[in-house]
Amino acid sequence: FGKGVQELCEGTGEARWLAEARKLHLLVREHFGRPKGSWFTTADDHEKLLIRDSSIQESSLPSAQGVAAMNAARLGSMDADFRLMGEGRNAIEIHSGLLGHYPLASSQMLLVADFFESKPAEVFLFGKVGDPAYDSMYRTLVDYYPPYRVIMPVSPGQEAAIGHLLPSMKGKSALEGKATAWVCYTGTCKAPTTDPGELAKEFTKTIVKPTASRPGSQPASKPAGKPGSRPAEDEGKGKE
Repeated sequence: FGKGVQELCEGTGEARWLAEARKLHLLVREHFGRPKGSWFTTADDHEKLLIRDSSIQESSLPSAQGVAAMNAARLGSMDADFRLMGEGRNAIEIHSGLLGHYPLASSQMLLVADFFESKPAEVFLFGKVGDPAYDSMYRTLVDYYPPYRVIMPVSPGQEAAIGHLLPSMKGKSALEGKATAWVCYTGTCKAPTTDPGELAKEFTKTIVKPTASRPGSQPASKPAGKPGSRPAEDEGKGKE
């Protein structure tokens, strides 16, 4: 449920969903948290069991520990909250043995590790749905894959409520009333942009095509001649 509420927050930009996501994670920490980190599958008020399971292995459903770790990672990234991000990292370390031996059985926790390794961006997007520039920026953020970023849409009237929940939003606003994106990495922000094209460049990777299939190979369009011979197009030159 916590993951779904976070998605609602990124989809609507409403502060109430952000507040609910944080509240739910605090409840998970309080009632499911393990003393040394990560989480149990059952709450502390559950009926007594021989063993409180904390496995990250999964089958048709993602592991509860992996989902909780991703929630912590994304919520922490949204506000550069190192304690929350630390909960996600700690879960990876605690389960690293099982994760290393059976990675395909623990795909959700692998996604968390991949998320941290990517150095995800935190994006504050100011503007109003229906404004072409805002809509273009938002589509860039939600459509680009892999999803190595967290998004905080800030619509008119939501600034104060979101700013109260996210201290990292301090000093950020729409520029001259235009749709504006602030892209940050671990709390350090780049210059804001009102250009959808500039935002797209930030999340577009350039793929460099190789010029040859292997070292020393020659282009297929120019077959090699006999050793020591000139290329065919050079034959006859110098005989005039």
